[in-house]
Amino acid sequence: MFFDLNINCKQYTSFPHQDSWEIAQDMEHIDFLHKKTNLKINFEKLELNKNPNINRLYNSIKYNVIRKIFFFFKIKVDGYREINNDYEILQKEKFLFFEVQLNSKTLFDESKNQTVLDDTFKIKLPILFFPFKKFFEIAIIKHIKSQFLEDEIYRKRVHELRKRGIHKKYIFLAK
Repeated sequence: MFFDLNINCKQYTSFPHQDSWEIAQDMEHIDFLHKKTNLKINFEKLELNKNPNINRLYNSIKYNVIRKIFFFFKIKVDGYREINNDYEILQKEKFLFFEVQLNSKTLFDESKNQTVLDDTFKIKLPILFFPFKKFFEIAIIKHIKSQFLEDEIYRKRVHELRKRGIHKKYIFLAK
């Protein structure tokens, strides 16, 4: 028996919408920038976007990554990302007996004149973990906010480079 843990987290960034969207799609920085939780990412299958009129780097990507859970457990996670709509990534990951679905949207909030990163997680957990539901919520939100701060540094660097006419080349797209 399982239960679903649903978490929504919205975070605002002052960096441009398009820069934030490209970084949301970037899988290359995961094991470099987020080393506290990710050791090594491997790309198994990549379907590139070949239509220059569609605003995405790829259509789908299958990957696996070695993750650190609570700083010392190392587990292999199998994942799949798909981009069907502009500014929206659907991601599924499976490991052990956990199943995580993420709907990640990079939106622009007109009223605040800022980009908002809107992440909705649905995590399927064994009913045995139900008493620890609040602990999982707190740990996951803390993790999301930590990665957001790490990505803010990256967004700043990408933005500074773009202002100088330098655009990041994505090596993982050439594999």
